[in-house]
Amino acid sequence: FQMRVAVNSLAILEREVRLGPAADAREHERLARLLGREAPLDELNRELARQLRSGERDETDAALMAHLETTIADKIAIANPKWR
Repeated sequence: FQMRVAVNSLAILEREVRLGPAADAREHERLARLLGREAPLDELNRELARQLRSGERDETDAALMAHLETTIADKIAIANPKWR
């Protein structure tokens, strides 16, 4: 069992190295467009979280929901590509 966990963990790391930079770049582009400003990805994510907490944005924002759905799909493709 521990060997399978290790193998799966290594596979996730390999996909993260191979797919992560492009996924991060796409996320950054979407967030910059959504928020209307340029900043590092972590800063844009903090701003989006702030807007969600404050109620400035919610699930009625179609652009937000499209961003979240695409970001989640990219992250799942890295963590578990068999999911879909």
